[in-house]
Amino acid sequence: MFEQKPSKKATLGSPATDGRSGSLASALVEGTLGCQRRARAPSPGHITNAPMRAAKNALHPHASSYDRGMPKPLAAMTCRRHSPCMQRVRGEEQWVRACLQQALPNVEVRLHDDGSRPGMHDFDLMREGRRFAAVEVTAAADAVSLELWKLINGGARWIREELAGGWMVALEPTARVKHLRSELPKLLAQLEAMGIPQLSELHGPTEDLVEQAERLGVVSVYQSPSTEFPGSIYCTISLPHERSGGWVPDTGDAFAHWVSDWLTAPRQADNLGKLQRSSADERHLFLLLPGFTTAPFEAIDPLMRPNGPLPAVAPQLPEEITHLWAMSSWDTGDGFRWSPASGWTKFRKIV
Repeated sequence: MFEQKPSKKATLGSPATDGRSGSLASALVEGTLGCQRRARAPSPGHITNAPMRAAKNALHPHASSYDRGMPKPLAAMTCRRHSPCMQRVRGEEQWVRACLQQALPNVEVRLHDDGSRPGMHDFDLMREGRRFAAVEVTAAADAVSLELWKLINGGARWIREELAGGWMVALEPTARVKHLRSELPKLLAQLEAMGIPQLSELHGPTEDLVEQAERLGVVSVYQSPSTEFPGSIYCTISLPHERSGGWVPDTGDAFAHWVSDWLTAPRQADNLGKLQRSSADERHLFLLLPGFTTAPFEAIDPLMRPNGPLPAVAPQLPEEITHLWAMSSWDTGDGFRWSPASGWTKFRKIV
């Protein structure tokens, strides 16, 4: 049985912006991405594990000010491997390591990639002092959208003193940051002067304002009735319809089919090569699906919603991978795990 998504669109991004869980923030749903929220979905849980909060926060520069339960896009830490701080583990990998350790209580999850040379897999799984598996962590992320989001939201809160503020702005991934910084406040000031709290690419008070928005790469703007931060502007990235909403499936088969295709794409060669070079008996790929994921909605949906259904079909894995792990960056939903011996099972995420 399938249920159609509600037509109302909710964007995710940096909502908690106004530090409240009220009407606007509770309606927001990808880390800065445009997504639709299932009407039946309960409110996401809160981050309650203090030791892991720092790792989860690294997934989003403003995670500490986010409403709990909002998805976090994978925003890589400024420290990269083979740099002066090359032994520092990225935030998403800390999170994965903790989830693996919880799912495998009798196994040591040991860091392998210490930055000493290129092409190393991320972790080794150890049992009684002996390695039995290699783990590589990767993400199915939309690099263009993620880069724009980091450029817009990677620093301090965007405040313009001439505005009342509380604006949520959805952008096309191709929007130009420099042009947006200089011209968007002027557009918002015009809307405030007219008493207009919202505008979209299809509807506005005047054709000129709609055209201004289009030139800036603005999909829509909405002003909250109140804000704790006068002059505030919060930007999200609008996702294609196939990634922002759709039908709720009975099974997780769509994920199994999608990931089978995704793993054989040429751009995954680097991850596959790392696992192959490990020469480990078991070679695990751990796939993160952030808010800016490239996966279609029907594939990511079972990993986002509470009690999401497992796939009924096995994934078609390349020979370099023997085991597969996957989880979304939402606080809701379980992780999915596939092994030749057990098939699909779930594991609990640390949130």
